[in-house]
Amino acid sequence: MATPTLEQPVATLEAGIANLQESRPTKADFAQQVLVAISDALHLVQAYSGETGKVEVERLYSVGTSFSTFLAALQSAEAFTIKPAIQQRDMFFDLRRGDHWLMSATDHYVRLREERTHNGSFIRGEVKKAYPGPSWNPNARPAKDCVLAEEEIPAWRRMLEALGLRPEREYLKRRVGCVSIEKFEGMSIELEIDHFADDSCNGVLSGQAFVSSSVEVPGADQQKAELALANVLRVLSSLGVPFVACAGSYEDYFYRKMPLPSVDPSTSA
Repeated sequence: MATPTLEQPVATLEAGIANLQESRPTKADFAQQVLVAISDALHLVQAYSGETGKVEVERLYSVGTSFSTFLAALQSAEAFTIKPAIQQRDMFFDLRRGDHWLMSATDHYVRLREERTHNGSFIRGEVKKAYPGPSWNPNARPAKDCVLAEEEIPAWRRMLEALGLRPEREYLKRRVGCVSIEKFEGMSIELEIDHFADDSCNGVLSGQAFVSSSVEVPGADQQKAELALANVLRVLSSLGVPFVACAGSYEDYFYRKMPLPSVDPSTSA
């Protein structure tokens, strides 16, 4: 199927802006209506590409050894197909009212992502609207996203800013993606090993390493996905490298809502 264009999503966002201006909503309603406008635009792009919204089930772990040491242990286990390392720049956008970010307060986020090779060649872009809450079930995240060409990233940034969103935070990190060779509960599980660059934009996350396991499934398969990730944890625990389950997200640590996990050298989750 042909690569989706931005013509219709742009029209949808422009209509969303007009509606917001005409209705003169309260601040809380304004945040939700912006989410609807963005979601509508992404829904149209997905309609072109044949994609559907899914629930992402994820578990995050803090690694107590170096990025390269963990990766070497994973390679020796021969349980995952390991992809080449890439550089990721994530830009999060939100609505600011005084000292508060409105969307993050309701556990929503809008993210623009840019991926490049180690030598700077463009790989892909992505715009994503997700809901990583509620807090009682942080592992399930309904999400909508679409792939962007390099020239579309600044176009989407202009559209988001036209809707009133502003850059909230930015991450710069190296990522290695992996896919399980074995299927767990009939599913291929993805691992993502992240090493945050020693860059001021990363704040307290600078230099930290994490690994996450995740799978995207229809909502009805969420429990099955949780069982699959529990089985993957057993594989990770057999690697002999220290790591510990994270109670929070990158955002929680970035804003110091929670302290960074302390990893005992003898601990494997």
